[in-house]
Amino acid sequence: MAAARSLCDLLDIIEALKERGTGFRSLAEDIDTAKPAGEQILHAFASIAHFEHRVTQRLSTPVVITDHKSLS
Repeated sequence: MAAARSLCDLLDIIEALKERGTGFRSLAEDIDTAKPAGEQILHAFASIAHFEHRVTQRLSTPVVITDHKSLS
């Protein structure tokens, strides 16, 4: 979903749709948030995506050691 930049954004969008009496349906993943199972699957996918983003972000951060004595 391109409109959401973070897990919180995505969940806020889904909640706003729910408050208006509608839901989100992904045709590609067959997820329908109007149903309890669809809402649960969306939350699971969003959590996994958030975790993956954090891990790749951490792995891409360079580590610099300037003093080998600090390792002892």
